[in-house]
Amino acid sequence: MGLKGDHRGAGIGPGPMSEADMNFQTAYEAYEDGRLDEAEQGVQALLDRSREDGAALHLGALIALQRLDLQTAYERIMASLRDPSNRHEKLNTQGNILRAAGDDISAGDAFRAALSIYPDYGMARFNLARHLLETAQPVEASHIFRDITTADPEKKPA
Repeated sequence: MGLKGDHRGAGIGPGPMSEADMNFQTAYEAYEDGRLDEAEQGVQALLDRSREDGAALHLGALIALQRLDLQTAYERIMASLRDPSNRHEKLNTQGNILRAAGDDISAGDAFRAALSIYPDYGMARFNLARHLLETAQPVEASHIFRDITTADPEKKPA
């Protein structure tokens, strides 16, 4: 997903991680382990410090999506997009939220927007292919799936 260790350069360069970076890392690890209440508490603590924290908003959107709180997920992902870092990942998440909400056209647009920024972003490619398959566009979907598997035959989509 790309969020781990990506909060304001966490773990990059000399010196120890900041308190905010450590808090983000803890919240992300809780999210990965399925401890959504703990992860949400971490996100809230980060947002209490900065309501515009793009990484915390993105992680919060993922947590809300897991809980099927689509309104909160959408609000958070839209707010996270004001921060340009990792925009392709945020657009992919936006596509997943829109897909879960049944907005197939906008979901496809979000996946395509993610790929326009980073054409080799595997998750967006897979999500677009799945979206196309689910919206009765099997030929285009098969082309994308073929591209995914020929790019790295050892790597299979999750």
